[in-house]
Amino acid sequence: MRTTIVFALLACASSAAAEDNPSIVADAFANMDSSYRDEWAYSETTTEDDVTVVGRFDPRRASGDRWMLISVDGRQPTPEEREAYLDDKEEDQGDGHSDSGEASDFIDVNSLTLLEETSQHWLFAFTPDVGDEDASTRKFMAQVSGTLKVAREGPYVEFLELTNTKPIKPAFSVKISQFHTRLTFGPAVEGGPIVPKSMDMQVKGRAAVLVRFEEAESIHYSDYEFAGG
Repeated sequence: MRTTIVFALLACASSAAAEDNPSIVADAFANMDSSYRDEWAYSETTTEDDVTVVGRFDPRRASGDRWMLISVDGRQPTPEEREAYLDDKEEDQGDGHSDSGEASDFIDVNSLTLLEETSQHWLFAFTPDVGDEDASTRKFMAQVSGTLKVAREGPYVEFLELTNTKPIKPAFSVKISQFHTRLTFGPAVEGGPIVPKSMDMQVKGRAAVLVRFEEAESIHYSDYEFAGG
């Protein structure tokens, strides 16, 4: 009798947790948006093709001049590198804010599955929601699964991962054997807003049967500084 009651309670708890999953994730994303860029300066370190570039964003500077190129592979950048960097950042001046809903819309809330629950966090599996994307994107993402870790304190998203479940053939003669993206988030400083901490992406595959390719990009955000509101 006692065993029956325990299993019945566990079943009810699991059902309640499943019903709460979308609200937990929605609350976590609600505490995250890009409005922090109105008040916080930060450094961005990007490594791609064995080249490391460090830039600095500062909202106190005039729009169009908020990004500065600090270094390229640890040395002073050339005038040409500065110009290319600023051209690349021209559309990213922190003037527009992304809604937290945009990120959460990427997750099919009906697919959320609770993998782990502790006193510190929830860990979910999910299926990406590609919405109105084109057929090739839908085909690609159909082979991708997601994992989401939500910190209870906040709550906020600690990390979001996307990984292919099997080889992907996004186009004729192209086969991707590995696709992995991981984004991490956390407080800018103790008690500060939730901000991006890192983004890492790896893609491996083969094109035209004989040509192997491997791409990796890593972006880390650091040295957050309150710049006033």
